[in-house]
Amino acid sequence: SCLDNRPMLRDGTTGDWIGSFVGHNGAVWCARLNSNATRAVTASADFSANYWCAVTGQLLHTFEHRHIVRATTFSKDDSKIFTAGHEGKIRIYDLKKPEAEPTICEDKRAKIQYLLTPSESLIVSSDDKEKMIK
Repeated sequence: SCLDNRPMLRDGTTGDWIGSFVGHNGAVWCARLNSNATRAVTASADFSANYWCAVTGQLLHTFEHRHIVRATTFSKDDSKIFTAGHEGKIRIYDLKKPEAEPTICEDKRAKIQYLLTPSESLIVSSDDKEKMIK
């Protein structure tokens, strides 16, 4: 994550800068790599989640939202992206059809701040109100 609009990719061992992802217009709250580190997804205060080629830094797709996106992650098989944030909705995007409408799971009572997908059939989230895992 970064409070400016340019999340950086760094070497996990040395911390050396590898590159930056340029394409957001607000703070980036979350960034995740897929399982083989060839793709990345970022969640931003600019009401979007961006999907990137982690090798070249090229922006592959922007997923627009109606409010701040605080959390994102890949499915275990890297075929889907999950996003969530201040709308209280978890969106599931199919990367084979990124232009298609996402599947939406709603919980309007909370601003979702963290997502985890430990299996293909389970989504774990936490929010700002109940301070618990759902």
